[in-house]
Amino acid sequence: MLVGNAVLAGHLCTSQEDLVRCMFLWDQVDGVSSIGALPFEMDKWGVDIAVTGSQKALSLPTGLALMAVSEKVGSSVQPCDQAQSS
Repeated sequence: MLVGNAVLAGHLCTSQEDLVRCMFLWDQVDGVSSIGALPFEMDKWGVDIAVTGSQKALSLPTGLALMAVSEKVGSSVQPCDQAQSS
């Protein structure tokens, strides 16, 4: 999990070089305080999962979680079977 913008630390991921790569992992970004306020190029930066909330940069009422997934993630997710009763 990478933090797109850490307010207290003053950290901001601005380029692909800031992102750590591993071919067996999905790159995830916590963009709660940055998505909607700063440029965020999910596809260009190769981000697989981006998560944000409604209450900070989007200035919406608290309580909504928003997540975007890349095609790589979307195509690898399998539907779950309904829980079987014992």
